[in-house]
Amino acid sequence: MTPNEFRRLIIEPGALWTFQTCGVPSDTAAQRFLLAVAAKESDLTERAQVINGGGAGPARSFWQGELTGGMIKGVTGFYKPAIREAARKLCDAASVRYDREAMWRAIEGHDLLAYGLARLLLRTDPGAIPETEAEAWDCYAERLWRPGKPNKAKWPKAWAAAVAEFPLA
Repeated sequence: MTPNEFRRLIIEPGALWTFQTCGVPSDTAAQRFLLAVAAKESDLTERAQVINGGGAGPARSFWQGELTGGMIKGVTGFYKPAIREAARKLCDAASVRYDREAMWRAIEGHDLLAYGLARLLLRTDPGAIPETEAEAWDCYAERLWRPGKPNKAKWPKAWAAAVAEFPLA
């Protein structure tokens, strides 16, 4: 999927659904950041992680959430008091049990829920939503997603694609 298609088909509907469901807004900065993360994590092509040899890895959704780590630290991040109620509302609206395994299974095919949960994760960061490539990398790699093998070489292209869709002010 191209970044523009991803914006139109996943990001914008996901942002609207998330706001309507649990009241969490997604401004341009949030949408830009989440597009960059999805582009970096899945190349906007894979809802399930593809490992060497072609098999499925442990990560699910375009944002590559794992049951035991990665994007949402086994979805346990969604039990944090600051976002617990919003996560529960998203799950209820998606007809998904508010349970880490059920959430993990669901995000592979439920793009709105995957977006909403990624957006909630971004809310747990103590800083402002990053506006520069370097700040966004630190937020992604060091604080929120914390991938086991970060591969920083892919980040500039992912960030540039996100900035092209959601220009900086």
